[in-house]
Amino acid sequence: MSPSSQLDPEAQRVKAHLLKFRPKMAQELHRKGQLDQTAQSLTDQMAQSQASLVQAGMDYNRALEISRPIAYLPDEQDAPELPAPPELNPPPPPTTTE
Repeated sequence: MSPSSQLDPEAQRVKAHLLKFRPKMAQELHRKGQLDQTAQSLTDQMAQSQASLVQAGMDYNRALEISRPIAYLPDEQDAPELPAPPELNPPPPPTTTE
């Protein structure tokens, strides 16, 4: 079984997103053997953020919308440099006023 098939469906989508929109980053992660691990880690961080927001009283879909950028990073053309590797510096979940 390949490592990709061990990823949950959302992590597989995150991996595909990285390959398409952050190819340089994905290539470097692949070279280090960390692409699948990073995709799963980003997915987990997104889910944790969403769960925290829902627990704080936010609507599920709004919490997902706010949390998605944690895993679905911007296109390399739009943001060529990220402040730090996402697995080391995930954005904090936003505070809610709802």
